[in-house]
This record gives sequence, structure tokens and C-alpha cells, in this order.
Amino acid sequence: MLQDPTFDLLKFSSFPDVGAALRERIDEILRRLDEVIRRKLPNADELTQEQLRDHLPNVLEEMALTDPLTGLSNRRAIDVWITRQLSAAARHDFPIWVAIADLDHFKKVNDTYGHDAGDTVLKAFAQFLKTNTRQSNICGRQGGEEFLEIITHVERDNSVIAFERIRKQIEQQKFTVNSQTFSVTTSIGVAGFRGTKPPAFADLIARADTALYSAKHKGRNRIEYAES
Repeated sequence: MLQDPTFDLLKFSSFPDVGAALRERIDEILRRLDEVIRRKLPNADELTQEQLRDHLPNVLEEMALTDPLTGLSNRRAIDVWITRQLSAAARHDFPIWVAIADLDHFKKVNDTYGHDAGDTVLKAFAQFLKTNTRQSNICGRQGGEEFLEIITHVERDNSVIAFERIRKQIEQQKFTVNSQTFSVTTSIGVAGFRGTKPPAFADLIARADTALYSAKHKGRNRIEYAES
């Protein structure tokens, strides 16, 4: 881990009377801080302490806006991004598609193969999303086994192609844990907007969630679109 007096204030030794749970949480924050620094600053070990402090605000901002397990945007980051995009879509007349992807029977993966295997699946799915999301769009983890992907400037037929690509990739992926091989699938619910009056993001999420419920009810491993 990078050594810098800026971070020494957070080390366990600075809090001799705190409980074990808090110490563990502090250690987790320090590990994540180190990971973000090394991802953003590949040459971090060559920087002076003053240079590291200069980069600290950006590092802390990224920590606040990313999911620690997958490295994807978190819900806070998506909320900021979509607010601008919905306004732009209304002004410039382009469509937006909000997709909620939920891994099917994910609890069974954790119960059968362990939480480490579950984390491996989440990271793999996150990588599929990241690889298939253009820089002008966004994807992220909403929580648990639920993810978001939001795409813009494409008509419905092309959005189907984009979301179907992700559904197929996770379906075809094989995972191996302790010589046991398994696969997972995902159900996806999609809601779209195109018009002059942007809806609240919460309304789009609610519509996409209803479509997701429909996909689950119809047998899972499929995509359903909300009614316009």
C-alpha cells in the first residue's frame, strides 16, 4: 500500500480504542483507496507525497462514484449523468433506453458455490457491460445482482441488439469453482423515452423494473420492454 502521512491518520494505530468492526472498515477503505490510486495513477510509486496529495480530491471523487467490487459507476454517478442526458434528449430529440439487468437465481450461486464465486460472476458480468457500453453511454451496478445500462441515440431495434448481446454473453460464459462448472443467465427490463418533456429518472426506473418483473414471470433469461 502507498505510504503517505496524509493517510496515516486513518490507520488502526491512530485509533487504539475503536472496535474490531470499525478497524476492519478503516482497513477496507484504505485498501480501496490504494486500488483507486494505482488505477488512476499507474506511476503512483514514483510520485512525491505532495504530488499524491494534489491528486487526492480526484481519487476520493472516483471512490464516491464507483462500486468497490466491480469498478462500475454506482447509482449516485448514474443519477448525475442521467439528469443531464434526459434534458439533452428532450432538447435535441434523441431516444434514451434504461435497462435493468438482474442475474437469475443469483442467491443459488452464493448458496451452492460460495460468495467468492458470486463475486466472480458479478465481476464478469460487469466486464461484459463495460466492454459493450460506448463511452458516450453509461453502465453501473445498482446493488446486489442488479445492474443498469443506459444507451442513447439509437432506435429501439438497435437497442434490442445491444441488450441481447449482453444477455447472450453471460449465458454462454462458463464458471468453474472447485472443479464444478456452472453458468448463469440474466433477465433484462427496458424502458425508453423520447419526447419534449423529460420524465423523472425514478419513473423510468419504475417502468424498467416492471418490465424486468415481466421477464422473470415469463421464464427469465429474456428481455422485456415497458409499454410506451
